[in-house]
Amino acid sequence: MDFSTKILVVVHSVAGDDLELHFDPTDKVIALKIRIADLWQVPPACQVLLVGDDVLADGAKFGDHTEYGEMKITMKMIVALDTLTKDLEHPDTIKRVLALRDIEKLRLKGGEGAIAAVSRLLGDENVYVRRTAVQALTKVAMRGHPRAIAAMSTRLEDQDPGVKRAAVEALTVLAERGNKKAITVVTERLEHRQDDVRDAAVQAMTKVSDKGNPHAIAEISARLKHRDIMVRRSAVQALGKCASRGDEPAIAAVTARLQERDGEIRRIAVRALCECSVRGHEGVINTLASCLADRDADVRSSAVKGLAQIAFKGSELAIEGIVKNLEHPEVYVRCAAVQALAQVAEKGDDFAIAECQAKLRHPDPNVRRAAQDALDVVDKPKETKITMIRVGAEDPASDGDSPTKAAPTMEDF
Repeated sequence: MDFSTKILVVVHSVAGDDLELHFDPTDKVIALKIRIADLWQVPPACQVLLVGDDVLADGAKFGDHTEYGEMKITMKMIVALDTLTKDLEHPDTIKRVLALRDIEKLRLKGGEGAIAAVSRLLGDENVYVRRTAVQALTKVAMRGHPRAIAAMSTRLEDQDPGVKRAAVEALTVLAERGNKKAITVVTERLEHRQDDVRDAAVQAMTKVSDKGNPHAIAEISARLKHRDIMVRRSAVQALGKCASRGDEPAIAAVTARLQERDGEIRRIAVRALCECSVRGHEGVINTLASCLADRDADVRSSAVKGLAQIAFKGSELAIEGIVKNLEHPEVYVRCAAVQALAQVAEKGDDFAIAECQAKLRHPDPNVRRAAQDALDVVDKPKETKITMIRVGAEDPASDGDSPTKAAPTMEDF
């Protein structure tokens, strides 16, 4: 390329970076800003280019800023957020979105002004602006920033499911696992009146809390006896996901919820019990076995599946409880019992086989069918001995005069 007729533009940044580019005298300053945006990731709207004390306008031509005979311009670039800050409050939705995207590109961590401006847009009337603001806040706020975490937690209450999901993920960026501020503001949402907000809070707890975190367990446990039944449901669910396996206080707290009148809470408690129990836990096995007699079919079904998950192979207590459910009137409980038996009983388990065989004499054909399915699962296949006889072959022991043997029939077997 012939640079003899081009102007050399040298740009110095306040960060100490240098850039050299060639332009025609008739090229405009905006062309340089576009190149800087590509190379330094600074949006054109945030660039202020200075030649001496003069600020270059976007439409200015390079040839207008050179001395006679000179083919070089030296300038300084500084980053200014004034334009972006104004655009964040612009009535045009597109302007606000573009301003948020430019802030993302800058990645200016820790700027209080930028954090406050972006946080305000988390409550924007336009859902697309709110989604973009969620993403932008993770770029401008330092990890652990308390106001950013508090602002982001409000989006767990957003009406748009996409914003709620984005907020859950954003909290994992803004808060380290175990951050007390994040745990507190998230658990507060367990008390929200809307189901989807509480569900988002439960999901977020798995992101901001590490397993067995004492602060998280305390915050959740405090809501297990809440006057609102829906809050208690969410608290039981959250405790199961956040407690460490084998956490005895958590196991005791969840077990206590099995006394609730609400069948849905008891079902959730059964699942939570399995999540915070270690395999083979005798107390949990006994509890699950007792749940097999629950008046709610869903609770019984969950208990059967829980026994398959927690009990070791061959546990007679678990097998006995599972087999009893082969008599249940609900087909899905009987099916769950068959599936659980396959997990708990070994092939050829004498106790399991005897229990299943006893049910084969039940007057209800559905129970007999379920018992047979269960027996097929635990019983060893019978060996059938078949002697192969070649049709038309002579008996080697004969003198050759005996007639050949006839082909075997089903009665021969």
